[in-house]
This record gives sequence, structure tokens and C-alpha cells, in this order.
Amino acid sequence: MTKPPYFNQLILGLIVYSLTAWCSAGYHHPDEHFQLLELANYKLGGTPVTDLPWEFAERIRPGLQPGLAYLVISGLKTINIESPFTQAFFLRLLSGWLMWLVIFGWAKQLGQAFNNERLVKTLLWSALLLWFMPYLSVRFSSENWAGMSLLAGLLVITQFIDNERNRVGGRLIMGGFLLGLSFFFRFQMAFALVGIGAWLLYYRRLRGVDWGWLLLGGGLAVGLGVCADYWLYGQWEFTAWHYFQSNILENKAANWGTAPWWYYLKEIALTGLPPLSLLLMGLAIWGGFRQRQHVFVWALLPFFIAHTLVAHKELRFLFPMVFPFVALAVIMWPPAWERFGQQKWAKGVMALVLLVNFIVLPLRSLTPANEALPCFRFLYDYAQRQPTTLLSIQKNPYQLVGLTAHFYQSKNLPVIVLPQLAQLDSLPLNTNHLLIYPALQLPPVLVNTQVERLYTYFPDWITAFNINDWQSRSRIWSIYRVNK
Repeated sequence: MTKPPYFNQLILGLIVYSLTAWCSAGYHHPDEHFQLLELANYKLGGTPVTDLPWEFAERIRPGLQPGLAYLVISGLKTINIESPFTQAFFLRLLSGWLMWLVIFGWAKQLGQAFNNERLVKTLLWSALLLWFMPYLSVRFSSENWAGMSLLAGLLVITQFIDNERNRVGGRLIMGGFLLGLSFFFRFQMAFALVGIGAWLLYYRRLRGVDWGWLLLGGGLAVGLGVCADYWLYGQWEFTAWHYFQSNILENKAANWGTAPWWYYLKEIALTGLPPLSLLLMGLAIWGGFRQRQHVFVWALLPFFIAHTLVAHKELRFLFPMVFPFVALAVIMWPPAWERFGQQKWAKGVMALVLLVNFIVLPLRSLTPANEALPCFRFLYDYAQRQPTTLLSIQKNPYQLVGLTAHFYQSKNLPVIVLPQLAQLDSLPLNTNHLLIYPALQLPPVLVNTQVERLYTYFPDWITAFNINDWQSRSRIWSIYRVNK
């Protein structure tokens, strides 16, 4: 039996993204957790409303993605998957698989549009092997889901436009629905949607009745988004307006810092790791100029300009446009290599690019996104086996960025915060007490307390080496059993 085209790349992509989803536990930015999982956990009865972020009281966070998390977690609970770490993994796995399938569809679409089969393979290998692509693609974040939904909607719409013989209105309804969902995953996608609308109008891609189908799909997405907001807040809200009023009219987002217009150029260059980042930027800019009639350019350019003009900037705000950025760069790679590839400096740059990328790729894909998650997993599993009290010094370890991560905390694990480590000597301890401490070695202040280290993020063979007493200077969370 003959395999479908690109079958090997499809399966390999699913394997790589699945592995990344498993290893990349935690969040890239706190919003990925506190604005989504904690809101879903609130509706599940696990997070008190008093511990939700301020955006909940302002009614500016849409309920669509927390509602999706709620449905997935509730479904997993019905089949007795109670571990929050497994539940979060399934959300990352779902994100990664869906994003990979969308990328796979776009690779084939671009290959057909440019009549270039090699372009398909290059795009697929780029989505697999560029160090940031698997990591960003498995994030259950508003940025990833907004970008994925936008790309899926555009894919459906462009396939409708290219198919002169079989233009089914239902495809446009689906395309408009997906574009509308991207807005309710992340309101800033409005900038890209304006660009897409301008592209459709300027090049007269749709007839009058087609616009009706497209707007019908968008209207259905708006209706679903508003219903999701009602589910989250318990009353009819239009969170998009609240968001505009709070962050634009009242400029509350600026309280989190402002940056100059060139911030994104600097951050892309530095965070993307030069010379790889500089190569991608140069190719993408060239590709945007050469392919200025492509919908990717019309979506990406207003999106980038609008974010450049907004005072509060974070690199993650551009994540929804990562694949269009990479695609424009990959499109221009063959002519660039044909022009410069035989020169020694070009071969040297390419060797350095590959070296940097393949050193960072496993480090980014196969390690936790947040260092606290392996520690939380150990505590959860330990407390599930026996009731346990966790002792911590000066701070509750589940308090991250000023908010408590209830989602990952076992109900069998109360936390007691002590002002000083030496206070352990005065407590009536037993084997059900654990101590969490941000160091591989405890300071020698305990007299009457026995300690046994049960867990640290590093394996034992690394902790056996303490050259130049590096362990005493390292802030590495460890868990100890304490007893009298």
C-alpha cells in the first residue's frame, strides 16, 4: 500500500510535538497558567475567586479558552484522570497536534501555490527543527491558540478561493468562524483580521454572497464567545469592550511597563539567538517585500505595526505570527542560497546557525517550561500516597508572581510558612512533614531536627559533585523529609 505524500514527515511531526508537550511542563508566561488554567479551575471549584488575577474582576479576559480547558479537564476526570499534571499535558498535546496539522496544511498549500515540492519539505523541517517551533506550538496559551485559529481560518478561505469549481459556502462559514474564534482567543488579533479583510477587498477575492457566508461564520464565533463570557462571569458581558476600555482608554496595560518602538526588533534579534535570528529576519523582510500580495504579509504587517505603536510590549505578543514569519523566510531561502551559498562567509554563517540551533533545540524542547513544575509534581504524587504537611520558609512555594497556583496543589498538602528555618527545632515534627527549601544544601542551623533530602531537580550524579562549593550558592529547590 502506497503511503500518502509527506506521510513520514506528518508522523515524525506528531511524535516530536508529543514529546515536547510531555517534557515542556508549565508555562512560558504566567498568563498561560493564571488566565486560563486557574480560571477553569475556579469553575471546577478548585480556585477561590479571591485568588484570581485582577483581570477577572475587570471582566477583560474572554471565557472561550478557559471554557475549552474546563471541557477537556472535565472529560479527563470522567475517565479518572485526576492528576492536574496529566490534564495540563493533554492540553499541551492537543495544542501541539492541532498546530502541527495546521502547519502541515499550510506547507502543502504554499507548495502548490509556488509549484515547489521542495518548499513543502523545507517548511515542514523548519517547523520541526527550528529550536522555538515545537516549544511554542505546544503552549496552551492565548497567543498560540489565536494564531492557530487564524491560520486554520485562512487555510480554509484560501482553499475556497483557489477552488474555482467547488466553492461551497460552508467552507467560508467555517473560515469566518475560525477567524472569529482567533479574536476571542486573543483580542489583539483584530489587527491581523483588519489586514485580512483589506486583502480580500483589495484583490476582490470574494463575491457578495461569499462575504455573507464569511460574516455569518464570524457572527457565530461572536455568539459563542459571548456565551463563553456568560459562562465564566455568570452574567452577560462583552469582554472585548471591557478590554478596550481598560487597556486602551484607561491605559492600564502601561502599568506593566512601556518600551520604545524598536523594542520588538531588538528582542527578536537577541531572543531568537543570532545569527539565526538575524538570518530569519533578513529573509522574512525580503520575503514580505517580494511576496507583498500574499495574505501572510497583509495579516502580519498591520499586526506588527499596531503592536509597535502600543506602549506596553512583550515579545510573546508576536507569537501568533511566528509561522507566517518563518514561512516568508523559508520562501526566500532558495534564491538567497543560490546567490550567496558558494561564498565562504555564507557557509560559515550557515554552519554557526545550525550549531546554535541544534544545541538549543533539545534544551528548549526537552526541559520544563517552568522550573517549579517538576517540584510540584513530586509534591502532588507524594501527598496522594499519604497525607502530608509542607513546611516552607518565608513564602508559600505555590505563590508565583503574586498569585497562588491552586491548580497544581493537592488537597492533601496543607502549607505552613515559617519565618526562619531554625523554627523547625521547636515544632512537633513527624514523618508526615516535608520541607521545601531553595537550595541543594541546608544551612547548619538545625540542632534537634533530622533531615533527609527526597527530591531535587538535578539527578544524584550531579549533586555528588560540589566543586568550589557551587551548591551553597545555587538557588535550586529541594524537598526534605524532616523528623525529630
